[in-house]
Amino acid sequence: AFPSPPLVPASSGTGRRGAEAPASGACPCVGAAPAEPRNWLISAFVSLLPPQVILILTKYYHADMGKVLESSLWRSSDFGTSYTKLTLQPGVTTVIDNFYICPTNKRKVVLVSSSLSDRDQSLFLSTDEGATFQKQLVPFSVETLIFHPKEEDKVLAYSKESTLYVSSDLGKRWTLLRERVTKDHVFWAVSGVDTDPDLVHMETQDLGGGFRYVTCRIHNCSDKTLTALFPGHIDHSSLTVQDDYIFFKATATNRTKYYVSYRRNEFVPMKLPKYALPQVRGVPRARPRGQVPTRAAPSASATVPPAATLLARCPLRPHVRPAPSGLRASFRPQGAGDPPHPSPPFIWGLQTRGSFCSTHLCIPAA
Repeated sequence: AFPSPPLVPASSGTGRRGAEAPASGACPCVGAAPAEPRNWLISAFVSLLPPQVILILTKYYHADMGKVLESSLWRSSDFGTSYTKLTLQPGVTTVIDNFYICPTNKRKVVLVSSSLSDRDQSLFLSTDEGATFQKQLVPFSVETLIFHPKEEDKVLAYSKESTLYVSSDLGKRWTLLRERVTKDHVFWAVSGVDTDPDLVHMETQDLGGGFRYVTCRIHNCSDKTLTALFPGHIDHSSLTVQDDYIFFKATATNRTKYYVSYRRNEFVPMKLPKYALPQVRGVPRARPRGQVPTRAAPSASATVPPAATLLARCPLRPHVRPAPSGLRASFRPQGAGDPPHPSPPFIWGLQTRGSFCSTHLCIPAA
């Protein structure tokens, strides 16, 4: 735990008035309060590198301007006993937005940096656990980086303009891969399932405004080489690639269908048990005094949240996941007098907030 001032994670979006960064060798959270009111944020990027290196990224957030004005990268090589503030560009204010560590070689670190004007962006590349960095300019604004799961120098970069780039030399040179790509719905090839390790799965928007699931190789990705494994459009932000499975949903004529592919075979619609429908409960309303209470039937117009995140521990095979504490499941067939239920949104293998996975499908918690 760090001493005062109190710290708030950067992911919370709020900050507390804090302290100036100290000189080299001190804890990166101790110092004298600045004259100018600023919010201190310690980023969620605290990483342990082998054998005993720790990197901590801190940021100064200006509440009135609504942006980060300064940032500092601290490095410890003795398991946190002492820290050294790294100087990337002497005499130049450098704002570090994020940093990424290669999952297959943790000696390789990439910093994403921007200027205060937000016009210039650059990467700082390290191959020695952050001891030294090499600056590399990039011709686009980096939103996020995705390392290849097996090959340490291959990186995908998603830009703030919804464009996907690829590099095969740890960010020194970049090649445009695809435009109009959906954020967070880009996936590298899965080892042991995809035959080509350079394959990329992605959700893209076509010129007509619809979204499609396509794949292409990083060294040969054009309109002619794109492969559409599903002939129609899919719903926006629905593509998920997880190990052996690929999921998405598609809506046509106000009817939504959910599709799955196992080990890259043909996509087939998911089939849910006929009577395994989620029970929708309404909010009880006040009734006149003396009126006998009756059980309210579920509303036919009630809406339920769409399927969202793939549950890695609940693939498409019988697997029981216990319900969270304090929650229980409703599971009953539809009666003859009940109004029709909305389309079941919970899919075998998918979960939404407030639901858990049973042997057959995900049922909303009561």
